[in-house]
Amino acid sequence: MNAKVDLKRLRNSIEAAAKSANVVVVQGILVSGKLADVLQVRLEEADFLHALTALKPRVLYVLHQDFNAHDFAQFELSGEGEEAIPESVLADQRIKNLIALWKKHDGEMCDLTSAFVSDSILHTLAESSSWKEEFDNQLSELLGSLAEEDDDQDAEESEEAVQKRKQMAKELADHPKFSAPKSSHAKRCYLAEQLFPDLDSEEIATIVELADNMAWYAKGAD
Repeated sequence: MNAKVDLKRLRNSIEAAAKSANVVVVQGILVSGKLADVLQVRLEEADFLHALTALKPRVLYVLHQDFNAHDFAQFELSGEGEEAIPESVLADQRIKNLIALWKKHDGEMCDLTSAFVSDSILHTLAESSSWKEEFDNQLSELLGSLAEEDDDQDAEESEEAVQKRKQMAKELADHPKFSAPKSSHAKRCYLAEQLFPDLDSEEIATIVELADNMAWYAKGAD
């Protein structure tokens, strides 16, 4: 890939070569997932243009993308094919700063792909502007950092949840009715429901089990 390639000039060269070879140009691109049995070769500009004029395929596919910093950042946040990063991250000031920094390129062509099939071989050409690659790298690094921060926050919240659960279990185990004569599991669950009305049945069961263990340990194991 030529990092300094002029994408507009390249597109014009491709379309001119196609016109001289009487090849129909279609705005679109072949879907690689439908071409599993087709041999593919990726070419640089000079070889692609030479192959195009020499082989004279019936159809040439050309597709380009114009840059939009906000839309490209939002697309990356959608987590295509991977675990998505929450879209609320888009409101992070660091993301906003990155978008503002790269908005100067909004509307510029940033990616160009062209392809044709000849003799059952898919010939392709794909180029991106050097600044678009730099944007992708900076965005990827920033999203990686934000994802790590989100994981750290989740871990902290998880630890807080554990400590809160232990506190509730201790409160339950220390309640006089918890270890009262003829106290049953059902009665202990009912007691927990009265003490902690905001918990669901699964959380109640967890608190009661933990409180049982605390009470058993406090009395000493048999």
